[in-house]
Amino acid sequence: MIGRLAVSILLLSLPAAAETPAPADLVVVNGKVLTVDPGFRIAEAVAVRDGAFVLVGTSDEARRLVGKATRVIDARGGSVVPGLIDSHVHALDVAAGEMKGGFRELRAVDEIQQWIGQQAEQLSAGKWIWSPRVYPTRLH
Repeated sequence: MIGRLAVSILLLSLPAAAETPAPADLVVVNGKVLTVDPGFRIAEAVAVRDGAFVLVGTSDEARRLVGKATRVIDARGGSVVPGLIDSHVHALDVAAGEMKGGFRELRAVDEIQQWIGQQAEQLSAGKWIWSPRVYPTRLH
């Protein structure tokens, strides 16, 4: 009886085995992850699960989150900048256009012709009319 009690107490006093975390959907290793946190820390790996970062740390830590369906990218020392990257921005053009007049989306050919006519009346001969407000795929 005392032997069983001693074994039970011993087992209860040992640290519980760490649960294996769920695998990540994406793991990036061997990179220079620019965290842009308050300390501008540079990590070497990240792991993402369900659209959220679950790890920012070392490649070894990230590899522990690799499962059968995990996509693994070896950054090969390249920079990794987590965040939203919009590769098609015309912010300067939009700002310049707003300086010339408020935004007016032109959705039909007759609207475009009317707008060009109005601009032609305001400009001297030989001046270009620039129309940043036309989206050919949205015309009706």
